[in-house]
Amino acid sequence: MFEMVTKIDCSSYEAKFLIFARVIDMFARHSVLSSVSNTNDLTLTFNELKERLLADKDVKVILGTFSDKQINEWISELSWMGYIERVSERTNNSVIKLTPEGFAAYKSQNLQSIAANLLAARESRRQANVAIWIAVVAILVTATFSTLGFFINNG
Repeated sequence: MFEMVTKIDCSSYEAKFLIFARVIDMFARHSVLSSVSNTNDLTLTFNELKERLLADKDVKVILGTFSDKQINEWISELSWMGYIERVSERTNNSVIKLTPEGFAAYKSQNLQSIAANLLAARESRRQANVAIWIAVVAILVTATFSTLGFFINNG
């Protein structure tokens, strides 16, 4: 059926919740634009969702290591949670719309908050790694000049 993520780690949760938040945001934005233009088409196709997700550079970087099958599973989880629903009988490129529960999730911003926190944690980890490398280089430079100064002064 669906392939499980082989390694449950921070990056898989970041990607998952980023997809959750962005899909909900896309539907909300699409709904607003549809009501403004009086088209009242509140649906998107599955392929449109994926195209819009991957059009965002930040999302593409985070999703780069995950297979299409995994991304499809995460989008399907939104359906299982009742946030989106399929409104067509097509098996490929289904037509999907936001449910009232999905709209409530958009209003509460819980998924967006979780995604933002995970992305902030990612950036904190990156900055911590940079700080560690800077500290190691500083220690090596200090040790080198101290050793050189010792030999020059005593030599």
